Amino acid sequence: MYKFNIDDRKTYENIDTINLMKVVEDFPLQCEESLSICKNFTLKPFDVGNIAIFGMGGSGIGGELAQVLLNKNLNVPLLFYHNYVVTYTP
Repeated sequence: MYKFNIDDRKTYENIDTINLMKVVEDFPLQCEESLSICKNFTLKPFDVGNIAIFGMGGSGIGGELAQVLLNKNLNVPLLFYHNYVVTYTP
């Protein structure tokens, strides 16, 4: 098992070959950009019975945010799944 101090940025940079630290650091900027894009987004009304959002890892964060921010204001269920397998029992 490889041990390292994550507070030592240089050590982490040597291990982080895909630059995940930068992705995490840029997350607030990505959220701001997403909000900016959404402010100009319009959608024509349509009937919806349920909303299901699927996402794993980083792509799941948007689904979690949508669920938290929208659930109280929706008239239909918003379900979020963090799994490869979804089972539904009515």
